Amino acid sequence: MYSPYLHESLQVRYVRDDSGARALAGLDGEIMAGLAMTITGSGGADNQIWPDEIAVSFPDYASQVLAYQGDGSGGQKVGLCLPYRGAVLSFGYEAITDAATRRAVMRRALDYFASPPESAGLRLTPASEAIVARPGDVVTHSLRLRNIGEVAADAVTFSISGGAWPHAISPTEVLAPSCDVVTVTLAVTIPFDLGGMRRTW
Repeated sequence: MYSPYLHESLQVRYVRDDSGARALAGLDGEIMAGLAMTITGSGGADNQIWPDEIAVSFPDYASQVLAYQGDGSGGQKVGLCLPYRGAVLSFGYEAITDAATRRAVMRRALDYFASPPESAGLRLTPASEAIVARPGDVVTHSLRLRNIGEVAADAVTFSISGGAWPHAISPTEVLAPSCDVVTVTLAVTIPFDLGGMRRTW
């Protein structure tokens, strides 16, 4: 397959030539949820010598829908906040041994292609790794808020409940445009007296 199309349009990253597994299951909450399949043996083409393992290259637009038994992606969908939709299997579809499962995979892919835009949705994720600091320091975390609604902007108000350490979040109100990202900052002050640990100068 043409490499730029694979990486840039389908958002697929190649991992390895042989996944080492011949059984897959649909991930919960995804378009293949509840499906289980085998890609070796009678009933299918029985032609999968080296079924590839793949990964999502940019999760803003794509997600894994099938997992190999053990680990690794065997199927993904793409299209969130894009003008097209697609589905990718890293193995030959004809090798699925159960005919009813083959039909279900095809039907669910086509249903996804024809489904309406996401009406609303938000994802809040850390923009950076965990931070190590000393008692008395102020640690600043950057959070990434993405509006995955493909229809309209969404007004969001932030508040923090609980938490024994002093903290502040900024901004407290944002208007997140459709399919766009807003950065939110969370500052946490680590107490000087922390479980018997005290910072001295």
